[in-house]
Amino acid sequence: MTRRWPAGGIATVFGHLPGGTSQVEGRASPLATVTSRSNAPATMGNWVSRYVTNPDGTPVPLTQPSFDPNFGFAHARKERVMIATEEEMEAAKVPLADRDYCAHKLIAYRACRADVWPWAYKCAHEKHDYLNCEYEE
Repeated sequence: MTRRWPAGGIATVFGHLPGGTSQVEGRASPLATVTSRSNAPATMGNWVSRYVTNPDGTPVPLTQPSFDPNFGFAHARKERVMIATEEEMEAAKVPLADRDYCAHKLIAYRACRADVWPWAYKCAHEKHDYLNCEYEE
């Protein structure tokens, strides 16, 4: 984003450049154009990478992968199965964001906390199982 500063602008306020010269242009002007601290082109961001700097090497968003999902694995990966049913998750009032392959461990952890409530530290094993499941997912 380009900002326009009056003559002298921010550089003279902090005493960096005498006489109101612009750091970018190197000359005095009524409105100094300040773009950034460095004059290097921007190389970050999906849009720039996808359409400008590396269109062949950047994956296209919202498309199916074009490679074999078992590439790099010695054996085929087993497909994950949901253990908690939709009815169990609704009965336990599990939020939609947490309804994943680890929902059964979350239900067990919440049930343990409800059973031993003032001493929730007693559910450390269930919490550990749930957090490990979320990490591995």
